[in-house]
Amino acid sequence: PDAATAIALVEDYLETKLGERRKQ
Repeated sequence: PDAATAIALVEDYLETKLGERRKQ
């Protein structure tokens, strides 16, 4: 439902913000 979508969006947002750190 909306909750799952919100979680997915948050995870994608966090991955994008911390993507640089994760790549290293």
